Amino acid sequence: MFAGIVMVAFSIGYSLVKLQELRAEIGQKMEVSAGLESEIRMLDERIDQIRNGPITELITPRAAAVEVEGLRDWITGRQLYNIMLWVEMPYYRRSGIRYINYNFDHPSKLMRDRQGRVASNGFAVSYLGWGCLEVVELTIVQADRSEAVYHFPLCDIVEMPEQKGEVMLEKK
Repeated sequence: MFAGIVMVAFSIGYSLVKLQELRAEIGQKMEVSAGLESEIRMLDERIDQIRNGPITELITPRAAAVEVEGLRDWITGRQLYNIMLWVEMPYYRRSGIRYINYNFDHPSKLMRDRQGRVASNGFAVSYLGWGCLEVVELTIVQADRSEAVYHFPLCDIVEMPEQKGEVMLEKK
């Protein structure tokens, strides 16, 4: 009988020790969980900021220049390129844009403003020329008619063998 009481007491003691260990483990896991929940809340807030933040913070400017083989500027003799500019942005913000006006502010330009109106192609515009501008000013006209200005660093993005800061545009 004494042996039975000792075994029961030992079993109870062992169970209490294991229970304490499990409670400590649960406490640690709850701390980790609370930290993860806090991180999730911060990420959700950041996602909301991105989704609802200024459009200029969501734009990634893109450009490409394709040599038009056999076509040279008739005045300078320089090789001509079809140069395309567009912007990448999250798809869920595209519908909030009416159009993007690209301002090519250079004295040699025949057509200073071009508008990109097709969201699916990144509001792209293009020109035929032999150079690029350091900066093209974009005016993003949003659905509510508010405007945001973005400075597109064209020469930093497009690879042109010609000199930076020069542009020659065709009439359209």
